[in-house]
Amino acid sequence: MSASQESVQRRRAERAQAGSNRKRDLEAASQERVKKLQARRQMLRAETRETEAACFAWGATLGHMALSVPESTFDIWIEPLCLAGEVRGSLHIEAPAMLASWVDRRYSSLLGECVRAHSDLKGVHISAAQVEVDF
Repeated sequence: MSASQESVQRRRAERAQAGSNRKRDLEAASQERVKKLQARRQMLRAETRETEAACFAWGATLGHMALSVPESTFDIWIEPLCLAGEVRGSLHIEAPAMLASWVDRRYSSLLGECVRAHSDLKGVHISAAQVEVDF
């Protein structure tokens, strides 16, 4: 094998190793983010409590949202949400995992405005609902 071919093979091996290291680093960072999110969710659930104010605010917010967005939008994105309770002066709402981030990005400000308009609560916190599976 010529020196040129050995050099090419060495560079390929170095790139493969660097790619492998990067993949491992990304996986570790991703696992760390998941752990932090799980810890945050557990903390929120521990602090969440059901209150009359939260129930009233959620009912009023749902009524307001039903009038504020098209019916199909309400049915798809808002109706699946459920009240978890009150946490740190805000309404804690849980959404199916596949909807949570989208609803949070698109509707958290409108939901927050409705909550503030109908209660003394500061706003809204949306999280993915925890799914329990029994075998």
